[in-house]
Amino acid sequence: MKNTRIKLFAVVISAVTMMLAIISLYTLGATAVTTVSIPDCTVPPGNSIVAPIIIHNVTNVMTADVNLSFDPSVVQVLSADNSDFDMMIPTIDNTNGWIRIGALQMGSGALSGNITIANLTLQAVGSAGSVSPLDFTNIYLENGTGIEIPAIADNGTFTVEDIIPPQIENVTSDPPTQVQNGYVNITCDVTDNVAVDEVWANITYPDSS
Repeated sequence: MKNTRIKLFAVVISAVTMMLAIISLYTLGATAVTTVSIPDCTVPPGNSIVAPIIIHNVTNVMTADVNLSFDPSVVQVLSADNSDFDMMIPTIDNTNGWIRIGALQMGSGALSGNITIANLTLQAVGSAGSVSPLDFTNIYLENGTGIEIPAIADNGTFTVEDIIPPQIENVTSDPPTQVQNGYVNITCDVTDNVAVDEVWANITYPDSS
């Protein structure tokens, strides 16, 4: 009888331990991860776009310090503004391709939720089809007690859009007069200012279908 009680007690302890472990894992899984993001951007040559740098799922952030790198031959940073923080100071280096932003709360208390560090105005200076990474090289967030808030980078890309359509010339079919149930070879010359990926032919039957 004594051994039976010991075994039953051990089984109960094991079951409780497993349930606590499952609850702990569920709690960890349900906890929102703090990230700092910048979106992917596609812009025609010479045009500009506003790209926000946002802290997601943060609690009680007081200061933020981020560095973003980019290819200056593809994109340039024109400005950084409209921060949710009381003070935001950007340092832009379009020669070497980086921007550093320091932001902090002064007297209005810590921020929580999804917080905009700054809205960047980015201008496409590269040729059509060129691409630049928008990579965070440093992220440091701190709460009101001086403790760092861990955060994960969600990087973006900047693409200079190709808005010039390809040229299609010298379209020929062989044989020039098609035979029912026969084969036809269609050729053409396709050129583009960036690159040609795929060429498709749209065939219309005599009944316009």
